[in-house]
Amino acid sequence: MSLIAEIIDRLFHPNRDPHAVPVLDGPFSPNRLLEQAQPVSPVLEGADDFLVLAAEGAPGFLVSGPEGLVRLAQGERSLFAATEAAAGAMAPRQGGGVFVALEGRGVLALDAAGRVLWQAAQVAGRPLHAVTALATGPDGRLYAADASQTNTVSDWKTDLMQAGAPSGRIVALDPATGTGEELVTGLAWPAGVCVSADGGQLWFSEAWTHRLWSLDLARGTRRLLTRNFTGYPGRIVAQGAGFWMSFFALRTELTEFVLSERAFCERMMAEVPRDLWIGPALNSRMAHLAPTQLGGIKKLGIEKAWAPPRSYGLAALFDAQGEGVASWHSRVGGPFHGITALRSAGGRVFALSKGEGVIVELPQTETWLREDAA
Repeated sequence: MSLIAEIIDRLFHPNRDPHAVPVLDGPFSPNRLLEQAQPVSPVLEGADDFLVLAAEGAPGFLVSGPEGLVRLAQGERSLFAATEAAAGAMAPRQGGGVFVALEGRGVLALDAAGRVLWQAAQVAGRPLHAVTALATGPDGRLYAADASQTNTVSDWKTDLMQAGAPSGRIVALDPATGTGEELVTGLAWPAGVCVSADGGQLWFSEAWTHRLWSLDLARGTRRLLTRNFTGYPGRIVAQGAGFWMSFFALRTELTEFVLSERAFCERMMAEVPRDLWIGPALNSRMAHLAPTQLGGIKKLGIEKAWAPPRSYGLAALFDAQGEGVASWHSRVGGPFHGITALRSAGGRVFALSKGEGVIVELPQTETWLREDAA
């Protein structure tokens, strides 16, 4: 892009990221903490989100996936609720039970026995087409991130590469009936939502613009907290006065370049299988076929940890102001990539690596313990 074109772009799009992909530094400096995490579940292919049922001793979980909701408790696996479409984002329901998003079918409310109480298929006359995240407030109200009106959750990479007009939104649902209202519209794939500890703020992430927002629930005003993450921000969960956030992939200069070259990108999407597109991935299992940058080529059978990542594992802890405090990484060649969910319970924090289909427990650090005490 020429200098004149860049100046014009800045004038007409002042909120667009003005610079390239930032480096990982400060509280996001690379480490191997996530690689040191301990698996606490069997392999669950297609698992997308989870809730913690018991944090003491051997933890128990309720996990969403292609067949519905699966309960993992005391070393046993059982089907809690079968669903008509793949189950995704989850949130606990006050009084027992759970809210769960279905692929292209909206949101279900289930009681403690797994029975359906209601199903919300649309809000404000538009379908709940791609619900990526759910969160309940202190009053029991349910908040949902509906990422797109054109693509479903499993088509997230297609939505990114199409670079279409943002159609995502944040909605609020009545926990008793499922009726709802729109709070924020015109978002580029909102992928995470969380209510602050005092119930006054709603934090939400916007993946394709790499941003983190705060919405004042009383005034209806929103504030930009972070505008240019290195990764694609995903789901958010409260931790003390702050919160945890998962990043399901990292950005790369190559992907950003392909996104800017629309003719090439459209042809790639039309002629190349989606798993082999130039773009982010939840795992690198097909790395021998996937396009890569020169820095990602193995030498002496070793893939460098600092190579341009096709997939990556990243979980981060933030304070109440949205400032990063610490991060846990599984670098290139590491074991746990594609982190799509985090949960905190009983002084322990668990993460779901969708890329590997396993739940792991994060190793504690002094920074984490300080923030938890605050």
